[in-house]
Amino acid sequence: RLGLAGPVVLGCFAAALTVSLLAHATLARARHLGAGALACVVTISLVRECLFQPRPAYVCLALPLAMVLLALVPRLSIARAAACVVLELAWANLHGSFPLGVVILALGVASYPGDRANRIAALALAALATLATPYHFALIDLVDRYVRGGDLAAAAIHEHIAEFQPLWAAGPVFGGTPRVAAVVLVAIGAAFGIARGSRAERLAAALAAALAALAVLHARHVPQATAIGAVLLVPVLDRLLDAARLGVARADAATVARRIAITTVVLASVASSIACVRGVHADDALGGDALPSLAHDPRASGRAAYVPFDAAGRYLWLARPSGHVFFDPRNDCYRAETATRAFELEEGECVGACATRALLDAGVEVAIVPEGHPVERALAASAEFADTREADGWHLFVRRGGR
Repeated sequence: RLGLAGPVVLGCFAAALTVSLLAHATLARARHLGAGALACVVTISLVRECLFQPRPAYVCLALPLAMVLLALVPRLSIARAAACVVLELAWANLHGSFPLGVVILALGVASYPGDRANRIAALALAALATLATPYHFALIDLVDRYVRGGDLAAAAIHEHIAEFQPLWAAGPVFGGTPRVAAVVLVAIGAAFGIARGSRAERLAAALAAALAALAVLHARHVPQATAIGAVLLVPVLDRLLDAARLGVARADAATVARRIAITTVVLASVASSIACVRGVHADDALGGDALPSLAHDPRASGRAAYVPFDAAGRYLWLARPSGHVFFDPRNDCYRAETATRAFELEEGECVGACATRALLDAGVEVAIVPEGHPVERALAASAEFADTREADGWHLFVRRGGR
């Protein structure tokens, strides 16, 4: 109903929720305003480029923050324990980072001796809730394969998609200076907490260190490791300010956190209203203004299509409910052979006759590709496909002999 403004609205309000929860998890839980403010401001500064993007991993950053606020408290009431289980159930059905919720609950069991029965019950029920999805154990296996790369499809994803690559190899978008700095800061704070903290602080710091290590192995985890690491390390920052004899009362910090939450919701509402009124245009990587008209062309409607990786998701959205493509960013929906061939086509490793034969073998009947793309060059020189339409540098190829 909102067009491309819809994802922008989702991103704005998800960012507002994330920032609000982060403020409460740092400022309101810190003993010193300076400790909470440092953790909050540094985190937002280092992950700012992803906060407003409506990608699942970023929209769901609020989930672990909410779990920390619910579970890592001195007293876990029955109501809080039930809320943790409900949150884990929703999390398992929303995003593959859901095992982190169980880990946070386990951290609570190990860190707080009071209410142990409630904590153990919440942990057990939350673990069972992870199976209450349409895929049951298969979803857990999928998460494991994404982390470890345990099969050919996962190996292809890890090799070709930057965000699944190690931090040092992920390139400027997923492995740029801010992300490297974020992981380094979390690792330093975790090392200090493990060396000099109390038992609870050492356990929290160990989890922060584990998240930082996972972010080094897979760059896509940097925002999550930064946000959760900053929250877990607030007691370490409090301890540093105690040593320096600096600090402001916690009550003041709680007031600041509430004001931040209200401000972010207001700003999200204003930004969303502007996006809806002015409209949002896709950049050329997503097909610009050309993709909608080409996707709705009668010669493309309902037929097996090849669309470049970046634009494939938008094409499926435009062509619903009958659109289907060779490959798209829902990587786990495809066989290893398809994923490997798709990356070869995208990166120019399978060109010319190889590209044409790959599309024919897959039953592709139309291709919507930008000028200069390896598949565009291959189909322009082939006898099997006809270039039937061009719009803003994008071409619609139709297999000869089709309608």
